[in-house]
Amino acid sequence: MRKSTARRPGHRPLKAGGAAAAAAVLVLAGTATPASAAITLSTTQVAIAGGTVLYLTGGTALADTMAVRFVPSTETNCPAAYDTALAGAVNGGLIDATSVTTAHVTTPALPAGTYKTCIYASATTGALVPTETTANLVTAVNIAALSPTTGQATEKVTLTASSPIFTGTAYTTQFVAGTECPVTYTAPVAGTRINATSTVKAPATTSVPANTAVTVTVPGTATAPTLTLGTPYLLCSYAGTTAGTTPLAARSNVTFASFDKTLPAVTVVPTGGSSGEATNLTLTAPTTSSPFAAGLPSVVATRNSCPLTRPANAALGAATGLEPFEATVLKITNFKVAVTLPDDDVIVGGKDVTTPWNLCTYASVDPGAAMATAPAVFTVAAVLDLSGVRFAVEGGAATATGSGPAQGGQALTISGLSGIPTAAGATLTASLGGSPMTNITVLDATSFSGTTTVHAPGAVNLSVTTASGTKTTTGTPYTFTYGINVTPNTAQTDTSPVLDILGAGFGGLTFGDAAGVAGLADNVSYVLLTDNAWNDDVLTGARPAVTVAGPNPVSHCNGVLPISDAEIICTLDLSDSIASTATTVNEPDFTGNPVAEGTYTVTVVNDGQSVDSGSVNFSAVSSSSTFTVASF
Repeated sequence: MRKSTARRPGHRPLKAGGAAAAAAVLVLAGTATPASAAITLSTTQVAIAGGTVLYLTGGTALADTMAVRFVPSTETNCPAAYDTALAGAVNGGLIDATSVTTAHVTTPALPAGTYKTCIYASATTGALVPTETTANLVTAVNIAALSPTTGQATEKVTLTASSPIFTGTAYTTQFVAGTECPVTYTAPVAGTRINATSTVKAPATTSVPANTAVTVTVPGTATAPTLTLGTPYLLCSYAGTTAGTTPLAARSNVTFASFDKTLPAVTVVPTGGSSGEATNLTLTAPTTSSPFAAGLPSVVATRNSCPLTRPANAALGAATGLEPFEATVLKITNFKVAVTLPDDDVIVGGKDVTTPWNLCTYASVDPGAAMATAPAVFTVAAVLDLSGVRFAVEGGAATATGSGPAQGGQALTISGLSGIPTAAGATLTASLGGSPMTNITVLDATSFSGTTTVHAPGAVNLSVTTASGTKTTTGTPYTFTYGINVTPNTAQTDTSPVLDILGAGFGGLTFGDAAGVAGLADNVSYVLLTDNAWNDDVLTGARPAVTVAGPNPVSHCNGVLPISDAEIICTLDLSDSIASTATTVNEPDFTGNPVAEGTYTVTVVNDGQSVDSGSVNFSAVSSSSTFTVASF
């Protein structure tokens, strides 16, 4: 089977399993006679913001090399070629063909209006393909995300738009048991169009911009009859109640339905997955229930509300490629099943959004089988890929590797990724070697910024988690160095100040005192006072030993007292400096002279005997470890 591609953002459907039951999917009639091929479209209403999956069914030679263009309906004919200049036309890019008769495309952003869907041989200069072009029209309207897609009378649901379209003070939302929303307000009809009051949702956080959402109360009063259980309803929101003139403000992206409260709830593990990758999960009901006792249950996935009963197999055929889609089920117990979602164009999120899918369980695979459990939600996001990761430290240039102080606090930009969600409130966390990054800010679908936290020195991998799951790099591309903060950071010469040093990874070190001819011992750590000449050699990789060749440390901080993995205390000797040259490698000679006034660096070295070895870690040279010797 052909795997998913990443040609463009948006949703793609499951190919395994097939078509939607009429009760749960928006399969809308066209508005004109089809062209040569009897192609029909899955909906007449698509999102102004883009992202609607538009299915084409009934073709004769559909292929992935073909492209779609949306042309204003006022045009008599489709342009002759894909690149023909035409005001108001919007290119939709390549289609995704599941067969020669079935394809789908994720619609681009479209100005409000009505459009023809014109199919071309390619997405460059391709000629019009009349046999695969339909006369059916689509209308671009405001389509808002519905959450949740199920609920009971008096409960709340939310319609969230991609832009601040709810600028009025009050809205009336109709639950419409049909295939599309009327474009103007229509008087309610019992069982078909049921009114519910809506209010503009105030932003709870900065991630929910004002005027982008309305809350809707599920009807359940004498003036607003309860919904028929299991019936799919579109939510159609209007800023008024004047029949025939109040325009449609927004329509839900999927259908809503109420189900029997007595159906047992199920737990989904994991709760999310990645687009285009095989997904195995379990559905577990309470052990006090036995929803799967009747035999082999059936599980169907759909973005719309679950059909009240299992659709017939013919409605799940791959000929149309419409939702819902059947999954493979393995019964474990009478209350737990394992479910495998197909690995070919699996239920998808988008480039910058996550997509909740309802998992609908039925007592058996027989058409008309009753629902066995309440619908469960499984969230899917775009494929996460860290293989091209790059690090930019403190606003610097991006490189394939990065490093920073072990005590954290470093501003880091991570780029070269794919599948980073950009929608407000989307799941995104990251860690370096298990230490979580904080202040994470999404920059685009390939990068984010954040701040490192404390981690023991050493090379680590990056882990990123989105709604599609967790991915981790290989090859440990980021290194934590011995970064420290020193208090106090100034003292007079010929004194012995006590230093409080904060960092990370101290718990794994054994500290000793620098003691003249005794030398710096093997596998013993030291706290030294160093100057710029010594620091420069460290930064350039020269890794100087305490040797006659110099340069050498200036002094030492002895009597190291470990407090915790992140803190040590020691006494800095500013009365007896180390000679600029030493008679023996790593055996410092002390001059008996006070340390001269100047600016130095407190440096932690993890192995005194091999100071010049590449395996030695030095604390980061930074303003946090700077120490000034002065008379004031």
